[in-house]
Amino acid sequence: SGPTKPLGPVRREAGDGAFSSAEILAMLRPRLEPPRETGHLGTGPRLRAYQEEAVGALLEHESFLLADELGTGKTVTACAALHRLVSQGEVRRALVICQESAKAHWARCLNEWAPGLVGAQVDGEPSGRSHAWNTTAHLIIVDYPTLSDDVRSGRLAGAGLEWDLVILDDALAARRRAIQPIPEYERLQGRRRWSLSSVVPQRAEEWLTIFLFLTPGRARGGAATLPDLERRFLPETLHRSKADLAGELPPITRDRIWVDLDRRQRVPYWEILEEQRQ
Repeated sequence: SGPTKPLGPVRREAGDGAFSSAEILAMLRPRLEPPRETGHLGTGPRLRAYQEEAVGALLEHESFLLADELGTGKTVTACAALHRLVSQGEVRRALVICQESAKAHWARCLNEWAPGLVGAQVDGEPSGRSHAWNTTAHLIIVDYPTLSDDVRSGRLAGAGLEWDLVILDDALAARRRAIQPIPEYERLQGRRRWSLSSVVPQRAEEWLTIFLFLTPGRARGGAATLPDLERRFLPETLHRSKADLAGELPPITRDRIWVDLDRRQRVPYWEILEEQRQ
């Protein structure tokens, strides 16, 4: 037979048709192939010292907010920590909830920093998402609107709400855009709960937004002034700015791709660019 294409760790689940042999193998891999340790065999990438510190903090706490500044590698850190938990048998099913635009980034980081782990993305038409939720994978990646829709509709219910680890990515930004007063992700059950944010909460309601999910019992009790919440939750928070890590960060690199836009494309382009700047 001709050459076969290697299986990537992240697959998109579509409809309920027949499975190919590659799909069957991908679903079996979590049970057949124990994950390898990353960065210790001289063949893979190594975490930087400040990322190792963050991995240690995540592993030490079942509930934790990693709030390092944008561009310091929080997704890489979370994937490396997940890889170690799966390797130790402490996590079998993990869920990442992120912005739609961040799903590809999570897939790339999982591929590079968590070798041997299998991931799947939940997206596409509602009719095909029930199967995606039940796929055999170490990590499921879903965006906030899709999760909310599937929880409200019952496509994700019962045992489907139970996870070994739930990671909220960019939760503050997602909460600001939410329409529902109580976000659907608060209905998820997870023994371990982590949140990633590029900023430390600045207001009392922002601390509560994060920790009502991370530590719901503690967040609902006691005083709710900003100083009280900071004293309560800072021990479970890690924040470093780029200035703090200036000696450890890699050099900045830029990849430029020039695209010609026609007249119809320029208007929405500038509208989206202005929205992102805001």
